[in-house]
Amino acid sequence: MKKLIKDLRQQAQELLDLGDSREKAEGYGMQRVLDIWAKNVPRKPKTNVQPEVWIGRIPEIYGYGLSVMEHSEAEAMKTLKREFHKMKKAWDGEKNFPQAMEWFGGRVYKIESGKAYYDDFGE
Repeated sequence: MKKLIKDLRQQAQELLDLGDSREKAEGYGMQRVLDIWAKNVPRKPKTNVQPEVWIGRIPEIYGYGLSVMEHSEAEAMKTLKREFHKMKKAWDGEKNFPQAMEWFGGRVYKIESGKAYYDDFGE
């Protein structure tokens, strides 16, 4: 695509430099269209930014454990709490969310790209 635009700009410049009045008008028109197009075309991000991955876990709660994955620490905590309440209702649990986090060793942590994890993420 960059080569095409470069070629079109060169053609427009040739029309301006070597053409008669009609061809010069075409050259100006081509340049104007290319400028408008260049301003309005969405650009790809220049950096390859990987989204963050956060894991929320309450291991062994109600004999199963609970794990969630989100893109921020706050989202992971919110989802973990929501899923805890669903599980608590189904199992008639006695502990509230903070008590369960402490009792079962629950936590929210960031997963690092390119790092090896054994047995479980973050362990």
